[in-house]
Amino acid sequence: MEEKTSQQKATDARKSVSYEYVGRHTVMTNEIVLKLEQSFALDATVEEACSYAKISRSAFYVWLEKNPEFKDRIDDLRQNPILAARKTVVDNLGSNPKIAFKYLERKKKDEFALKQEIEHSGNVGERVTEITMLVPKEYKDEQDTTTRADLKAVPSVQSD
Repeated sequence: MEEKTSQQKATDARKSVSYEYVGRHTVMTNEIVLKLEQSFALDATVEEACSYAKISRSAFYVWLEKNPEFKDRIDDLRQNPILAARKTVVDNLGSNPKIAFKYLERKKKDEFALKQEIEHSGNVGERVTEITMLVPKEYKDEQDTTTRADLKAVPSVQSD
């Protein structure tokens, strides 16, 4: 009787094992979902979250399509850093007037934001040749003794 080669033995071994096809298994274990959640709680991008969880972006998107409720979970988790930053700002309003003023500039723009008024009196397409800039006194450098009355139109540099 002729002895079988190692390749023939391997082929016979594969033939003797029966496989039942049950479809592709998902890569989304509880551990991977937890890593994704941890990443999104830090406002990570999908690319960053998938890298941390060690899965492909395509696998993530396939899984997300089958689990659309996770999209809402991601959106909720991504709000955490924003809420933490907002809490820090609000907690420090009383102790830091600059933070308080900046907060008001953004939240109550009509009352506290620096306003920029631009008036154009020439033709459309005409070059601007001078700009007048007024600096509110709360933003004036302590070393700067310039007052509003001292500010004049400053000719701009033209280059052709």
